Amino acid sequence: MLHLVIERALLNIAATPENWPEAYDVFHALRKQTLAVEKSNAGGKDHNIHVFLLLLAENVAKVIYNASGKAAPFDHDSGQALVLAAAGVAMHLDDPAFSEYVWKAISSRDHLKSDQPVAMCNPHCSVCMRKSRGRWQNTPNLVQR
Repeated sequence: MLHLVIERALLNIAATPENWPEAYDVFHALRKQTLAVEKSNAGGKDHNIHVFLLLLAENVAKVIYNASGKAAPFDHDSGQALVLAAAGVAMHLDDPAFSEYVWKAISSRDHLKSDQPVAMCNPHCSVCMRKSRGRWQNTPNLVQR
């Protein structure tokens, strides 16, 4: 399946910060797949899992691209959508061990680089730019490596 190839490419991009801007094109390839699967409207458990997996991959691509700091970022709340898609996958798989793994991954602080609030998801994010003019002006950006 094409989306599996795209998702593997996304994992490779995620592993190398210099490649993060490539997540922009991967998102668009995944979006085409998602729209096709949603349009098929096959229904059933497998269809729902398929849709949530594609939505999860889409939002991973968005978050990776936003972290690159490049212009034209995706939605400010892509990280929240990622968590919702992961929850959808876990709920539809009906696998308690996998659900526990997902919730541990979502709630883990191991990936955080700072104990301070993050001011910007991307230096070009219009939502973050409005916030940075206010109370979050001196907090670090997410795009720090």
